[in-house]
Amino acid sequence: VYADTTVDLTERLKLSTGLRYTYEEVEHDSFFFFDEPAAGNPNQPGFPDDEDVDFDNVSGRAVLDFQMNDNLLLYGGITSGFKAGGIQSTSDGIATYDEEKLLSYEAGFKSTLADGRIRFNGSAFYYDYDDMQVYAFVIVDGLGFSTISNAADSEIYGAEFELQWLPINNLFINLGLGLLSTEYEDFVLPEGDFSGNDVPMSPEVTFNGLVQYDISLNRMGTLTLQTDFNYQDEVYFDALNNELLSEDSYWIWNARASWRSLDEHWEVAAFGRNLGDEEYMVYAFDLSFFGFNEEMIGTPRYFGVEASYKF
Repeated sequence: VYADTTVDLTERLKLSTGLRYTYEEVEHDSFFFFDEPAAGNPNQPGFPDDEDVDFDNVSGRAVLDFQMNDNLLLYGGITSGFKAGGIQSTSDGIATYDEEKLLSYEAGFKSTLADGRIRFNGSAFYYDYDDMQVYAFVIVDGLGFSTISNAADSEIYGAEFELQWLPINNLFINLGLGLLSTEYEDFVLPEGDFSGNDVPMSPEVTFNGLVQYDISLNRMGTLTLQTDFNYQDEVYFDALNNELLSEDSYWIWNARASWRSLDEHWEVAAFGRNLGDEEYMVYAFDLSFFGFNEEMIGTPRYFGVEASYKF
């Protein structure tokens, strides 16, 4: 059940609020069967357990918008969030995990400059997690299982900025910057104390950009030249911050040239992706109990052409 309302406190100040009630029930029946005599595991049928759990939560948000003038909007707010817990099973039975709760604070601005040719937006945020759900890979009776555990408390804070600029009518520039800091404040597993570790997939710095230039061919249509890039700082792919399951910082550069007909029905383009042929991982799994790690490699350099028709 969800309700939302917006109230104009003054001509320039607006308050938006929302309230949500959530109820979730989870039922879990598990049957385990493994038959691999060649690997030393005889037929082992079994019924570990069955279980049902339920979760309920009241969450909400309150956001203030202040229109300082026609070109500047300031905002700030508090939001609470909720992710239900659940049930998981391995060959030795069923275990439950708790719900995850989040309290977030955010403040920012949206501005327009240079007679509308520049848009500059920014925000700062702080996320306070309670019982954050963390994926882990465990070995039970020689078998690997993906499980979820609660990492107690963790905090995330950072800032994001975006700049859109139209220096001349046919040239468009877009830049984005993200700054992030993450930390498990209290994360203890049987394998050890991992408090202070970084949250997976959380680079400290990200930077992206796009430059697009349109060339008018008069009655022959429009030629568009575009290049874009993305930078990502080092990341870990697991909550234990295993160096073997991490990726160093890298840049990805792309380019595209396209022709669009005057009536904008036809478009033909040639493009190149990952022009620097950067080698990087987008994710990795710990499968060391098999003697290796599984790595998902990013797409290498490639080129292509495409054509489209818009009715």
